[in-house]
Amino acid sequence: MTSFSVEWNAGSGDLASCHKVAKVFGIPLCVTQQAFAEKAKCDHIANVLAQLLDNNADGKVNDAKVHKYMTDFKYFMWIPKGQSDPEIAKKPTTGIPQLLYTDETVINSCDIPTNRGATTDRSTWVAKIDSQVGCAKEKDASVEEVFHLITDAATKVNEAKWGASPTSTVGKEFQLLNGNCGWGYTNNWKDPSGAAPTCSGKYAYKDTTCNSECVVIEGIYWASVTWMGGFMTTPRMKQIADEWQMPVPDASMKSVVLAGQKNAKTMQEGGPALYAMISDTKSAENLWLPSIMPDGKYKVKSVLGSSASAKATATTAPKASAKTATTAAPKASTKTTTTAATKASSAEETMHYLTAAMFLAAVILL
Repeated sequence: MTSFSVEWNAGSGDLASCHKVAKVFGIPLCVTQQAFAEKAKCDHIANVLAQLLDNNADGKVNDAKVHKYMTDFKYFMWIPKGQSDPEIAKKPTTGIPQLLYTDETVINSCDIPTNRGATTDRSTWVAKIDSQVGCAKEKDASVEEVFHLITDAATKVNEAKWGASPTSTVGKEFQLLNGNCGWGYTNNWKDPSGAAPTCSGKYAYKDTTCNSECVVIEGIYWASVTWMGGFMTTPRMKQIADEWQMPVPDASMKSVVLAGQKNAKTMQEGGPALYAMISDTKSAENLWLPSIMPDGKYKVKSVLGSSASAKATATTAPKASAKTATTAAPKASTKTTTTAATKASSAEETMHYLTAAMFLAAVILL
């Protein structure tokens, strides 16, 4: 496995207002001075971004089309410390940012199956549902906000299937799963949780600021994290029950569906069409979807079994002369934003140890 070292540099060009900048597969992370005082959290966010872009850890982005869209339209992560950060007004004005505070970033969260004693093998998840020893009980918001960044691009690249609209394939599924529970933004939200709920839905986002596009972006997040086992702890299932009634992914895991919830089902049973979409990470339009919950410890798998020792870095702020997109800038969604243009990297695999190491480093440096 090749270790991943994040290299931070002073902001420049379009990102000159950033205290520090790192790039992961060409996608910048822009942090303020107060945020960078918690460097371990900043490094963690960079690792989460790497894991979601390259979920199978082969040193290449999983979805070249989505990645190209992100770089063409300058998607980036905007990372202050919190709402009171004095530099919060210095957000770069070029590109589409996704906001994430270091204050809401949690290292070693119990939400990640591998942090609570399970493995990436789904058969280990049920036994560890209440194992929260040695991990942080708080939610790590970096997974959600970084995933939103990628999802926003995916909804633009594959609009018919993944578009942030109630008429896209996935949007229609969320409308069906909402039943008669309504939405916060339409001011008719009803709580789907409990033994005697007043509505029959399984997804009912209550945020009044989250519009019809946003509920699709959020729904994809709920479904994908469910698929990766990221909600499979009893405390988290209870916490999200008033908006999401399908935190357990597979029908084979239904023994741990939260008791006392009339509407609760596994996602495979309660939303079989959605489950089929989210669990398919191999189809051409689904390559951007992850299957492994990121733990903030990105390591590139060795090539052809060799143990590459090259230093993989997320380096340097983009230059002021960075090429801008020639097509019209996309409309920013309610939750998300965009970053600097870069080429998707490619290289020839070889059996030679040194070449393999150089290849893995080069892929991430670009």
